[in-house]
Amino acid sequence: MLPIVATPPATLPPLADIARACAFEVSCFRAPIASSIDECAVYLLAGLDNWVGPQTFLIVVDGEPAQFGRYVGCSNAGSDCAGVLDCVSRGHDGDYCGAHPGNSCDGSLLVECGASPTDPTLADPALFTTDCAALGMRCFDLGGGVASCSDGTPCTQFDPRCDGNRYFEECDDSTHLRYREDCSLSMIPNATCRDGADRVGCMPSGPPCAGARCEGDVRVTCLDGEEVRNDCAQRAMSCAMVDGKPQCVPVTSACDAAAACAGSAITTCLSGMAQTVDCGALGLSTCMTDAGGDGPLCD
Repeated sequence: MLPIVATPPATLPPLADIARACAFEVSCFRAPIASSIDECAVYLLAGLDNWVGPQTFLIVVDGEPAQFGRYVGCSNAGSDCAGVLDCVSRGHDGDYCGAHPGNSCDGSLLVECGASPTDPTLADPALFTTDCAALGMRCFDLGGGVASCSDGTPCTQFDPRCDGNRYFEECDDSTHLRYREDCSLSMIPNATCRDGADRVGCMPSGPPCAGARCEGDVRVTCLDGEEVRNDCAQRAMSCAMVDGKPQCVPVTSACDAAAACAGSAITTCLSGMAQTVDCGALGLSTCMTDAGGDGPLCD
């Protein structure tokens, strides 16, 4: 058995970085995942913290917290749409996705593009890529938008399970090749493979969970019998028991309004705190209301 090492509180991006990432998403993608900055903030916060029980918002992108963190990091490292999209997609731009709709391999990278629009020149860059080699696998491309990370072993049944507490196995239902991830290589800190009541796979490891609770501003929850700790203070929030469960709650309620334009800037409210994103800082000129009525964006 691998030793169980306590997982430190998760490191989360500042709320200002999340607001900027969401401004980029709704402004730079032709078909963004979220239709508004407010919806984007919900799914990014859920993705960054996806080990804490069921979410109230359907996450339409699969990914580990570190992948969402990389997305936020790229959004804040770039100074314009082109730079951010190049960082996020690892160079797999709209032209690549227009020619490779669905999943494809570029060397060891599994590139996940959306379905190609009627006009391939209108395709968005790939939002997420997975380095199969970093997970101890290879990328297998069967063509026609079908590709996956795998060790190359054929399989017929989708049956996720643990092989010991180090390897997570399942059968990819598109390629029918085995996905066998070495949890010690996972982006999840101190991951081990565990088969719990609600999920099976590489999970963060901690000491045996004595119960969900608050320890100061750290929220402690149980995942398959082991502790997961999240520092609410990193979101400018505190931990409080709500309906018998530890929750990150806003320290302040300085705002509660939906996102709106304020001159050439977008204003929004995250965790009770006002956030402002200047469109000029994104390489764009002004703030405008989306024609679909979904909220403001930079243009």
